[in-house]
Amino acid sequence: MIDFALVFSKMYDDPEFMKEMLELYLTRSPELIEAIKNNSAEAQTVRLSAHELKGMSLNISAEPVAQLAGEIEEAALANQLEKIPVLLDSLQKLFDLAQQEMRNYLKEHSLD
Repeated sequence: MIDFALVFSKMYDDPEFMKEMLELYLTRSPELIEAIKNNSAEAQTVRLSAHELKGMSLNISAEPVAQLAGEIEEAALANQLEKIPVLLDSLQKLFDLAQQEMRNYLKEHSLD
């Protein structure tokens, strides 16, 4: 799911910077997903949280997560809040996979 070689190049080939960015993503992303979940009736909160998650996901090349976060952002922008629960369920599943890949990468490369 994640092209770690691409992430590494985005991080200026700096393993410490990459570690910091992955750890930040692993910390902040669950908070954003929780904010979407807990505020699914508030379009503005959902839109802002999804937008931040989309940007963070693109920074670390978690493209499938970014795509779904973008779909949630668009649904909130269009005030189509009924779409959020289904999209959120898919987002959570993809995030769980991405999260595991990141944790494995950090461990395998002694960056944990």
